Amino acid sequence: MSNNLLDKGKDHDPTKSWVIVGNGFIAKKHKEAIYQIGHKLLAVCDYDKEKSSLEAPLFLNWKDMMDSAYFRDSIDNVAICTPSFLHYKMARDFARAGKRVLCEKPLTLSSREAEILPANIFTVLQLRHHPKVKELKTRDFSKVKKVEMRIVVKRDEEYWNSWKGKELYSGGILFNIGIHYFDLLIYLFGENYEITYCECSKEAAEGKIVFDKRIEVQFLLLIQKLEEGQKRELAIENESINFSSKNNLAEENLHIKVYQDFIENKGITPVEAAKSIKLVEKLWETSQL
Repeated sequence: MSNNLLDKGKDHDPTKSWVIVGNGFIAKKHKEAIYQIGHKLLAVCDYDKEKSSLEAPLFLNWKDMMDSAYFRDSIDNVAICTPSFLHYKMARDFARAGKRVLCEKPLTLSSREAEILPANIFTVLQLRHHPKVKELKTRDFSKVKKVEMRIVVKRDEEYWNSWKGKELYSGGILFNIGIHYFDLLIYLFGENYEITYCECSKEAAEGKIVFDKRIEVQFLLLIQKLEEGQKRELAIENESINFSSKNNLAEENLHIKVYQDFIENKGITPVEAAKSIKLVEKLWETSQL
């Protein structure tokens, strides 16, 4: 770690100071949001030296970083943007060290792990902040019986060759692509549901979930190589609601809303995040029957 980093942190309010752990694609959205809320990014942590930057010099090992006096004394907030299988252990250890933690989705790959994490951890499920979701949240669904959810995204060979394409690290399509949308279903329709069926492969998942013994949600998650045909769509009684046709939901620039919640000590807690994680677990179990 450079001496410039030590000098940079001397006069900063630690409650407004951040480190980002995992300096990949999604970290860019976190950096933008940190600056937009008037906070400071003082460091990044990534094993890859090529991902260092002048604005935030690099720790190469997160455990070494935790042992440093600089981390202990100058930084209050940690954004976790690492592969999903690392989220639980990192969030747990950073929280135990007294830091406030914002972790990318999914918070964990196990509902049991999510449920035992402390309350100074929040997770990123930014679709809840989408203007169309906010409007849907005000609706009365008491007469709704039929819903279709179609999530079709483009991913190239780089995706499959990275940790995201490896089920052990990402949780597979139900977690890495689906968690936003399963969280949305619970957010809108509640926790009383029954899974009718689920079929799952590396590139696709489909099934039916019945909420409140009445609302039949037919869903499709599909990863394709084509640019054309991408959609993130919910059809409620044939009314189509398109959340995005872009390559990645992060392009909707909703992370700033997540960060605004975070600094107000609001947001999605581990207990709340566990609800959609549990649904994904049940979908996976059903697909294996």
